[in-house]
Amino acid sequence: MLGVIFVCLSTAGVVTYMTMPEGPGQPRSYLLKCKNPDCGAEYKIGSGEYTGFAREHIDTKTDNPTGMACKKCGKETAYRIVKCDKCGEVFFYHYDGKDFADRCPKCGCSKVEDDWKRKTAQ
Repeated sequence: MLGVIFVCLSTAGVVTYMTMPEGPGQPRSYLLKCKNPDCGAEYKIGSGEYTGFAREHIDTKTDNPTGMACKKCGKETAYRIVKCDKCGEVFFYHYDGKDFADRCPKCGCSKVEDDWKRKTAQ
């Protein structure tokens, strides 16, 4: 009986964790868009999958990081995209070592910068 209760509580915990809205910390998922002109697929992947790929394949010193294999066309042309919280512009997440990677090209807003300023002001 205790085993059944444990399994039920564990399942409830996992379901609760997986369905929680994204908070101020690490997002639960990332948006990707395929740059292949014949594909253009957009989809979400889990943060674990993206983080694992980023650790192994994305060199922050280069302007041309490796793309992930697209789930639709299979080519390594899927890159992270961001939707600006302020103006709604959708753009490719891009780190060049000079600015915040989530800086909106349309309005100049950066959520990472805003969060950083809020944390350092405390």
